[in-house]
Amino acid sequence: MIVGRTSLPVPTVFAYCSEADNPVGVEWLIMEHMPGVEMANAWSDLKFPQKQKLALDLIDLYDQLFQLKADGCGGIYRSVNSVDDRDVLAKSSSKIRHPRPPRWAPLSSKSLRLLRNHCNHSIQQGYELGPLNDICLLNYRLTVPSPSQTLPVFTSDEYVKLIAFNGNPPTRSYDDLPTREKCVELFQSIYKFYPNSTVFGPSADSSNFRFSHGDLHDGNILIDPQSGAITGIIDWEAAAFRPLWSDVCGAGWFEEDMERFLIGADDPGNFEDDTGPQDETLQAFFHTEMYKRNPDLFSSFFGGIELRAVLHAAGDEPRPFGNTDIFLNRYHRLGYWKEDLRGAFTWDMKAWQRVRVDLDAQEMEDI
Repeated sequence: MIVGRTSLPVPTVFAYCSEADNPVGVEWLIMEHMPGVEMANAWSDLKFPQKQKLALDLIDLYDQLFQLKADGCGGIYRSVNSVDDRDVLAKSSSKIRHPRPPRWAPLSSKSLRLLRNHCNHSIQQGYELGPLNDICLLNYRLTVPSPSQTLPVFTSDEYVKLIAFNGNPPTRSYDDLPTREKCVELFQSIYKFYPNSTVFGPSADSSNFRFSHGDLHDGNILIDPQSGAITGIIDWEAAAFRPLWSDVCGAGWFEEDMERFLIGADDPGNFEDDTGPQDETLQAFFHTEMYKRNPDLFSSFFGGIELRAVLHAAGDEPRPFGNTDIFLNRYHRLGYWKEDLRGAFTWDMKAWQRVRVDLDAQEMEDI
């Protein structure tokens, strides 16, 4: 889909096998080596004009993905009617309606059954929505939910629940699940403040599921260190259609959520690491060019900060590694809810803290 519907620099896939029943013994992928240097490693050596070029390319990346739209949230899969693509390179690509990389062998009958069970919502000809491969779901320390537990959803509320509960039905432990339910409750309370928004809120769900990389950070963006241009975007295994607000947050130096808002247990950085007026100028350039290119991207970049912070907390790892409880307590204590504007907080925090203490005590008894 990315190759056929955008001009983004992504690796060409030469061959792949999506089943472990092969001579290698695992799923595998052979693809093109992309030119360039990781953005994270090159950033400090870039001059201001090169950083401006990178800013423009990052905006272009978001805007091209924005053009890919679906009516639901989920991973993207080939239709079961087009799974045997071993000979695609032997044909003229101009005669192939949906060109795709070659599969090493036909799918087994078991995999075909799974595809039919899990991928039955058509979004575009040749493609269907299927199980979501979110990074926080794949990295969960205790249980990786099965494909049947991460099926497509069709509202932002359902998406946040899927992440918070680590699948549907939930796989969270009995002592962790109540905290995730509070994250969902907080999200729902914030979301209702956007009843008529075309970017946030329930009315946006039918139009703003857009394609996203799913793990877009400065290690997955390759650039030309001479020009600052993006030369490659790699590691697409978490790519999916998601709510627009959830993914437009910038990458590397251009990621501002942690500078502007409480994330996990960390206070906002407030741009304290900025070194001079050029940083302010580059920020203003990035914001202005994003707005000129696509106002919806601009709205998601700024307006989605609080929602993304809650989503991050909802999908965080369980204690002692995660900081979800810390986030909820500090969010309330530090006044992020803004009761003077929004009214009383969505639940009685003191009562909730007592419940949390009881859950902790029960957990210790079980240990």
